Amino acid sequence: MTSLPTNRIFDLRSEIHKNLPQVHANKVQCERLCQRIDQLIESIERLEHATSSIVREETRPILDSLLQCVDDCNQYIGKLKSPEEWYEEVYEYKRSDETFKELNKRLSQIGQDLSLGLNIQELFDRKQDEEDRQKDLKDLNKKLDEISQKMLEKQCEQYKLIDKMIDRRFQSFRFYLAQNLLMQQDLNQSQELQEKYQYFLHIPYKDLYIEEKLVGSGGFADVYKAQWLTHHDQVAVKMIRINTLSNIENDFYREISTMYRIRYENILSVFGACVEPNLYAIVVEYMPLGSLYDVLHKKREQISLDWLDRYSIAWQMTKSINYLHNLNPMILHRDIKSMNFLLKYNGPSNQKYLVKVCDFGLAEIRRETLLQSAAFPNSQLVGSFYWKAPELFTPRSRYTKQSDIYSLGVVFWELATARIPWDEYEDATIVLVQLKTGERPTIPSDVPELYKSEIQDAWHQNPQKRPSCFQLMERLRKQLDQIEPSTIVTTEKTIIDLHSPETEIEQPTDALNSIGHTE
Repeated sequence: MTSLPTNRIFDLRSEIHKNLPQVHANKVQCERLCQRIDQLIESIERLEHATSSIVREETRPILDSLLQCVDDCNQYIGKLKSPEEWYEEVYEYKRSDETFKELNKRLSQIGQDLSLGLNIQELFDRKQDEEDRQKDLKDLNKKLDEISQKMLEKQCEQYKLIDKMIDRRFQSFRFYLAQNLLMQQDLNQSQELQEKYQYFLHIPYKDLYIEEKLVGSGGFADVYKAQWLTHHDQVAVKMIRINTLSNIENDFYREISTMYRIRYENILSVFGACVEPNLYAIVVEYMPLGSLYDVLHKKREQISLDWLDRYSIAWQMTKSINYLHNLNPMILHRDIKSMNFLLKYNGPSNQKYLVKVCDFGLAEIRRETLLQSAAFPNSQLVGSFYWKAPELFTPRSRYTKQSDIYSLGVVFWELATARIPWDEYEDATIVLVQLKTGERPTIPSDVPELYKSEIQDAWHQNPQKRPSCFQLMERLRKQLDQIEPSTIVTTEKTIIDLHSPETEIEQPTDALNSIGHTE
């Protein structure tokens, strides 16, 4: 029966038998689980012999489910065997209890579905399960000191991490104290520092409590959830992967300043930045749902988008880029992709999700990060290749509004399909050939024709034939109104027409006095 997963099931059973004597806790329940797996597998073996390895086609998905369940049983028994994991598994005993119940329930259902002639009710006797559970609990009571000691040791390891944070906080206090003393001692240095402080709000590291868990990673920064202590605000901190500003200090201040001064409903708010020795970070508003990429490719089971949601998200994405394109001076995003659109629930609103664009106008910081990336070997760089307009792969090419529109079209396609662009190809060289010859990812037949037209127009091979953001917005608004009238409330601030006066960004004076927190 080479086409069926029975051989792998038999191998996993052998692995479970090998691991079983070495479990540190819940041994009785593990043994019971193993006995039940044995009886199911032995019945399958008898079936194989009786039918000369011919098994009904409808049995295949049930055997696949059995393979997955036996694998899950093996992994859980492996945790109870592991010296580093077993005590954490049983410390929260309710979690361990629920795991056994869930595994037994799945095995019981598979036994019924296979119709193996077993007495499933007798094999999965709940009274027996409770007796096994009580025996394991009695054994755990004898190990209270051992488990408590191991949990304490684990906590001490975590305190080492906190000690590192305390050292960083100490360095932050020391840095700002040294800066204040320097400003008192040297008038020239004082003026220079005061000018730097006026570019944007400087947020000291000591004013941030950064959670250890990484919540996102992009092409130039790692993102952490944090508390802004003096404001009692939840924020996100983008730790930029550079260890010095020596080459791009002016560019760094200019680019962060530009982001800091823009306030718009579909643009991520920048609260300030942390600029300290060997530590450079941008502090921004926290978007709980993460990026559109996360929603489409990592959270599909938790978040389901209907076409009303998709149109609303596409509308808001376009609106954010339209705003940037119509600022004075104009801002080209240069790195439009699903990772750079962030989402959160919109509360009592016709639009379920609020979308905000991030990481625009950071060309020099991004370039310097790549140059210094050798200092961060573990960084998770996410390339923008698959969202990039074909004309940008030619020598001496320049980013334009049209190249931004192309990338937006690829994100539209991604939003419609919940697939990663060009995921059918492993070789980027092949993708580049496809792009240059005008090929594009296939648009599924179930995508609405009008939305399909938006994608095709946006990623047109000829940049001059691509619509403007404003034109895309007008079309999307009409389509969205057809699905759900009055979903979009249009105000003068909502749409910036290409023919209307551009919105100006106040430019810093020589003294930098005018750079502020403009709403």
